[in-house]
Amino acid sequence: TGTTPTDVTATIPTDVPSMTPSSPPSFDPAPTLEIVRTRGHVRCGLHESREEDFQQSFLDLCRAVAAVIFGNPESYERVPTKVTTRFQQLHRREVDLLVCGDTHNIEREVMEGNTDAGFTFSSPYYYDGMA
Repeated sequence: TGTTPTDVTATIPTDVPSMTPSSPPSFDPAPTLEIVRTRGHVRCGLHESREEDFQQSFLDLCRAVAAVIFGNPESYERVPTKVTTRFQQLHRREVDLLVCGDTHNIEREVMEGNTDAGFTFSSPYYYDGMA
């Protein structure tokens, strides 16, 4: 009668899912302990800006972790970290653990600001600023 046909091409979606498989993720989903055992040593992230007496106690903690995992306290690699990039290094698995006396807070446990990832913290082993 007096109606014009509607343009149906305007309602057809143009981004149709591809059947081509995507590339595999670059992140290794294996648990960190499994990766460390396979590698044969633990990579400890240590602040380079710490005073020497603090560094020694953090190295001792790193050696203790290596001794527990491998039975050899020298099965570790010291990886320098910076205050501004340490959590990114941990997130990218450039280090296996941070032995730096980092502050445990709910934001870092749920979603650390620089990585948008949550991290697991150990029991406190170092208290800073306590009277």
